[in-house]
Amino acid sequence: MKTLFLLSCLAAPLLQGGQFDSARVPESAEWYLHFDLEEIRESKFGKVIISEVTKEHGEAIANIESIFNLNPLEDLHDVTLFGNGKPDHSAVLIKGKMNRGHLEKNITQADDYRVRAYRDVVVHTWMDDSGSKRQYAAFHLDDLLVFSDRMDLLKLTLDTLAKKKPSVTPDENIFAGEMVHAYANIQKIELNDDDGSRLLRKVEKVTITLQEEGDKLMTQLLLIPKEERNTLRLMKILDGLIAFGMMSDNDLDQLDLRTQLINNEAKKVTMLITLPVDQALDLLGKLANK
Repeated sequence: MKTLFLLSCLAAPLLQGGQFDSARVPESAEWYLHFDLEEIRESKFGKVIISEVTKEHGEAIANIESIFNLNPLEDLHDVTLFGNGKPDHSAVLIKGKMNRGHLEKNITQADDYRVRAYRDVVVHTWMDDSGSKRQYAAFHLDDLLVFSDRMDLLKLTLDTLAKKKPSVTPDENIFAGEMVHAYANIQKIELNDDDGSRLLRKVEKVTITLQEEGDKLMTQLLLIPKEERNTLRLMKILDGLIAFGMMSDNDLDQLDLRTQLINNEAKKVTMLITLPVDQALDLLGKLANK
């Protein structure tokens, strides 16, 4: 199945709700992906998606709620994934309304469950379903769960949350109302050596955000080229890729998809992409059925 990420941003900087909080992420993180589930639930786009997920997976959601006393579609505030650029070196932060005691009791039923201590934090560890990889989880307070399959990364994250280790630099490109915020330091991420990766290596850093503004989904894609001389080239490539995609795919060609390229600085490429919410939902439905 194909997937299409239509991301956006427009608004003044303001940290609120389940928005990305850089203070939670260790300084060594070279990429992160944040979902503000509160904003998603309030959006027209999110309401329809949640409704469809509930219809199709209602029984599974009910099972999760009965086992963990937690409805993931209603009780979670936000989810942040991040890593240091190496394969499988990643962690997840889950924030929400959770019954910590109930969750910890159920974790003890996992395969080869053990408990460890790190500083004053209880670390739960068990084997995954395949029996090949050990998992680690710990609570920071009662509403923030840290999860990873690397104990060293879990420890680092707990230290960052406790302000014993530095966090990533606050992102100046965070805006109020974002549903999704993604960032990657491309030069620090291990990539396959193919044509696509070699092209991506021309970029130093990338930030992508998704927001609903009125009846439209809006995307901001910010690229910082590795070399200033590639700025205009990247602008042309981006514009060309979208135009080519729309011409070669009938579903895309029928959309009221608008793009705007902005280059206010010598070494920065910004693209704004807008699409009516109803068209985005219709497109996702078609893609899901392919």
